[in-house]
This record gives sequence, C-alpha cells and structure tokens, in this order.
Amino acid sequence: MNHQQLVTAIARRLPHRSKSDVAEVLEVMVEICTEQLSQPDQVIQIADLGRLSIDVHQLQVAGAVRKTLADQHGPDHPDTLTRIVGRFRPAPQLRQAIETIYKEKVN
Repeated sequence: MNHQQLVTAIARRLPHRSKSDVAEVLEVMVEICTEQLSQPDQVIQIADLGRLSIDVHQLQVAGAVRKTLADQHGPDHPDTLTRIVGRFRPAPQLRQAIETIYKEKVN
C-alpha cells in the first residue's frame, strides 16, 4: 500500500475527514517519526502495530570491500563504512493476524 492508497483507505473509514486532512496528518506523522528516528537510540512504538527503530553501525573496511573501494576511490578511500539498519518488531496483535493468515493458507 502506498501513501495515496493509505490516505484513500483512511478517508473512507472517516467520512467526516477529507483526503487532504488525512494526507496532512500523515505528512505530519512522517515528519515527527523522521525527527525521532534520525536521533540516536530513539524508537517509534504504535499501539497494535509495532516498534520501529534505526541502528547505525560503523564497519571496518577489509578484504574485497577494501579493494573495491581502493579501485573506485584510490588511496583516499574510507577506512569505515556506515550501515543504517531499520528494525521493525510487530506488536502481538499484528503478529497474531499474520500467523492466522498463514495458517489459513496452509490449510
């Protein structure tokens, strides 16, 4: 589901709200989540959906990666790389819904 589809789905469930109102709320939510998650060790937790966090790792460059960087950038290649990893942990209610759907597909 993309942004516009989400706006449409929410607006259908809340007929007293316009699509532009819903879109504005989602835009503000994304801004707030971006501000939070761009800071170290922050978490966004949405009830019945789950927990989202971002981990940032500094990796030492070695082996084939070091050679590739040296080939691309010459002797001034970086000694470390930054890896950004998003982590999502579904809430129990979402996990239950997913498990139910997969059990139905198996049977």
